[in-house]
Amino acid sequence: MKNKFLLFIILSLFIITNMKAQDIYHEPDTSYTDVTTRVGFSVRKELPRKFQITWEEELRTKSNVSEIDRIHSSLGVSYSGIEYLKLGLGYVFQSIWHDGKKKTNYEKYWDFRHRIEADVTGNYKYMRWKFSLRERFLTTFRTDDPNKLEKANPKMALRSRLYAEYSIFGKPLRPYASFEISNTLNAPAYASGNYIDGLRSEVGLKWRLNMRNSLEFFYRFDVNYNRDIDIDYKKDKVTIKGIYITKQRDFNNIIGVFYTFDWLE
Repeated sequence: MKNKFLLFIILSLFIITNMKAQDIYHEPDTSYTDVTTRVGFSVRKELPRKFQITWEEELRTKSNVSEIDRIHSSLGVSYSGIEYLKLGLGYVFQSIWHDGKKKTNYEKYWDFRHRIEADVTGNYKYMRWKFSLRERFLTTFRTDDPNKLEKANPKMALRSRLYAEYSIFGKPLRPYASFEISNTLNAPAYASGNYIDGLRSEVGLKWRLNMRNSLEFFYRFDVNYNRDIDIDYKKDKVTIKGIYITKQRDFNNIIGVFYTFDWLE
């Protein structure tokens, strides 16, 4: 009987200690506003049976256009043989100039990631107007081996974009506007479930110079929501002392210029 009572006391103390060790602390919310740019080029090639292949390179800046943010290299294929629908599949190699963290002594370094994209786009044309709704599923694999309790790896998200474009009569110009919502699909449990992690609105102009060459100019306003999770461990590096969650909002004013070359026969 005494042994059972002693075991009960020990078990109770363990549970109480463990509960205290995993207390969740919500840090003050933070926000950041930035002016950035995006420049790039793409090469498109029409293939038989309504297929198309696209290679794209993109450079992004940050910190009020004073520093490189990342470079995206992508290759994708799309299929438009179904009326009102377009299917796409792509791969993106991300080279991100990271600001540094504790284990790198806060020295900046290149962080490499791999992304797979799959999307379905519904299209509808009315006179000179073109409308579309795109659903894009993304899976991003990190190579810096993060703690999965703090950051999902791979990270999965769903982005929904509504798009409208107008073709000006007699002019090679097509102004457009779009709005996009991004949702996390596998946020860490300590993030209190999945959430909307991004809102994006955009206005732009597509200008076809000739049959092969075109330019695109746009202004984009991004609002990114992030729940930064930091887990503090005891000396044994196993027992959790506390979990700290910071909600961060980033407001990005983005100016972009893209060049596209259509590879014709």
